[in-house]
Amino acid sequence: METRVKEDKSEAILNSQFLNWNACTNYDLATNGRIWVLWRKGIDFTIIQISDQCITIKGSSLGSPVFISAIYGSNDGSARMRLWQTIREVDHIVNQSPWTLGVDFNIFLHSEESSDHELLGNYVTPDMKDFQDLSQDIDIMDHPYFGPTFTWSNKQQEFFLARKLDRVMINSTWASYFPHSFVEFLSPSIFDHCMATMWLSKDSPINRPKPFKFFNFWAAHSNFLNVVRHSWLPTIHGNPMTTLITKLKRLKITLKSFNKDNFSNISDRVKLKRLELEQQQILTLKGEESIVKEIGLQEDLILLEEAEAEFLKQKAKVQCIRDGDKNSKFFHSIVASKNKRNIIRVLVDDSGCILESFDSMSQEVLSFYSNMLGSADASLKEVDPNLLKELIDYSLPSEASTNFIRDITDEEIHNAIFCQGNDKAPGPDGFTPLFFKKTWPIFGRDIIAAVRYFFSHIFINPAFNSTIIALVPKIPNPSTVKDFRPISRCSVIYKAISKILVSRLNFYIPDIVSLNQSTFIRGKSIMDNTFLTQ
Repeated sequence: METRVKEDKSEAILNSQFLNWNACTNYDLATNGRIWVLWRKGIDFTIIQISDQCITIKGSSLGSPVFISAIYGSNDGSARMRLWQTIREVDHIVNQSPWTLGVDFNIFLHSEESSDHELLGNYVTPDMKDFQDLSQDIDIMDHPYFGPTFTWSNKQQEFFLARKLDRVMINSTWASYFPHSFVEFLSPSIFDHCMATMWLSKDSPINRPKPFKFFNFWAAHSNFLNVVRHSWLPTIHGNPMTTLITKLKRLKITLKSFNKDNFSNISDRVKLKRLELEQQQILTLKGEESIVKEIGLQEDLILLEEAEAEFLKQKAKVQCIRDGDKNSKFFHSIVASKNKRNIIRVLVDDSGCILESFDSMSQEVLSFYSNMLGSADASLKEVDPNLLKELIDYSLPSEASTNFIRDITDEEIHNAIFCQGNDKAPGPDGFTPLFFKKTWPIFGRDIIAAVRYFFSHIFINPAFNSTIIALVPKIPNPSTVKDFRPISRCSVIYKAISKILVSRLNFYIPDIVSLNQSTFIRGKSIMDNTFLTQ
């Protein structure tokens, strides 16, 4: 807590208002005691460090030490250099333990965090550069938060200035240990700074069962294809499209059990297997057991480490991975940070009301897009269809119809499946393109029959036709629905059908699209016409 209470009055306030609390202040090191740290009696905290701009305490949670640093940075840049040095020293003490630090650094990190950014443009001052270097050197980041971007203002009407001088920062270990922690910046009221509030375990509004998702590392298991084949062989009656979706639903149950038996809690399995190997190595070196068992455990550990690396890679959506990156803190921190960033805990509607329940937030999202898609712009006039025909003025050549209606070949279907990226996010059915590629020898014929059935009967099973609409944040700390970008995630079968249709249209697209619409032509860019004009 940042305070301006003088030392002679502090004891009376602490004794009257915080009788059942422990307190740590820095009056001995700073004029008027810039920082108070308070915690309820009965909670075990140890004071680690005290300086004029920072107090650090240490507690325990989930069997791990937890560090909290209360920051009140100086207004003077040279004095703040002492704070940066103090934080670096605390970082050595913290090591790899969870750590959070904040709130008033009295300096902002980026020029966009100041209201004069639009006037001055991008800039970096020496004080900002020192802060940026610190955050990069010790690998700390902003905790995702709800509330205003600017946390301080000068309250002046004529020369108004607002900046983000206050922030709650965490290290990557904190994000892993406290995945449900939540930060909110409240309105400043009569003060010039916003107050920050942190919850360690503010759960998301609803905890529904997670849908099935295929993880690509399952396919590397030696028994994977046998498990799939055993589930797939029993006959299903119905049309090819129904047969395929029914078998896939049945396979989900089998794969869930397969994952539970072999890969559940994959990171814990790696740690236990590594410990088992170390113990076995001791027995081998003592001559009590042969090297054979040690080699077997080492092979098991390698398989589990590779599976964990693939799991983290798929979760983190990192496209390139080096051998040295396997099982590193890098991937764990990315996954933890993504989870924090992607969970929607709070939304604000058009009236400024804060929505925290699942039902209220889901209704707000539905209303937003329904209004956007279902409303007509009164200023737009109806267009004469004949005018559009004159503008397009194009007719497909006679051979085009023959090309469009010719039978779909096995090769076209095969190519439409295998050209999809292995790590593409799955649709509602949860299966990735890699799954279909790995299992093609088992049920490739079923996929071909289902796709052929669509083109012959103009019917697609609703399970393949459904789409997940994922909301991806457009800004660092979204608060309204418009701060999210909707992304469609379709099933692999749906994409395959679309790719076949597109591949047959590709040959005629250059003739259909006007010359000035270069962005629709493969190999051309929307900027081409601009460059030609210049």
